[in-house]
Amino acid sequence: MRDLPHPSSGPELPLWNSYACEVITFLTEEGYEASLDDEGDVFFVHDGLPCVISTWEADPAYFRLASLSLRTIENESDRFRVYEAATYVHNHFKMGRILVDDHEVFADVTAFLPSEGTWRDVFYRHLRALLVISASFLEHMRAQWEAQ
Repeated sequence: MRDLPHPSSGPELPLWNSYACEVITFLTEEGYEASLDDEGDVFFVHDGLPCVISTWEADPAYFRLASLSLRTIENESDRFRVYEAATYVHNHFKMGRILVDDHEVFADVTAFLPSEGTWRDVFYRHLRALLVISASFLEHMRAQWEAQ
């Protein structure tokens, strides 16, 4: 995902690194269809929400689970509503964040884990957090439109 920043500025990494292979194997065993993009991110869909796990082998103890675009920003008044909904989410939830770029909105949950491979222990908890913050953001956006 080009829109979301890379956590390190290390050398180019092979796409099929061992972390990516572990994630794809885990997701497949859990019943998901997983795929790897040209940047080394692993994609899957959970309950209709397209998700991505970043697999930078430069820091395999860094875990990042993100949504793909939750919403496209149409104009400046829409951007204002997006920022208001993102602020609401940030003020009400401890885990995760809403990220706003020039034209789209994403959600992510990140963590620095004690050691590589421990991401499996937090995967479902992080997935639940991603689902909750994404749903809260979208519900807040919907409520703003209905209030107009």
